[in-house]
Amino acid sequence: SAVDDIGNLLEQSHIGLLSSLSEGCPNSILEYISFGLPVLATRIEAITDVLGDDYEFLFEPGNEFDFAEKALKLLSSSELRKQTAGHLQRNVLPHYALNNMIQQFNMLIREDLRI
Repeated sequence: SAVDDIGNLLEQSHIGLLSSLSEGCPNSILEYISFGLPVLATRIEAITDVLGDDYEFLFEPGNEFDFAEKALKLLSSSELRKQTAGHLQRNVLPHYALNNMIQQFNMLIREDLRI
């Protein structure tokens, strides 16, 4: 069923899950992080570009045992969820802040125009 208040849903959630096999920029992951949720996601290129290839809670596509193991690990410890969410907010979210993205675009334009 449809959810009208995504913010309220995320505030009541324990983890953010993205089990996609194909993504562009996974905005849902950034939303999860901004709401203070740890993320459990498929190990695909677009997601590792955001979370990093060494992020602990990436599971292999089609591997339900890998998914279950990592989901249970996150769900069984509120302290681990809190630590993981804090790590993501400190180390991932700042890269996607508006000011940072504007600076990166300016650098690309300057490099392209050799200014």
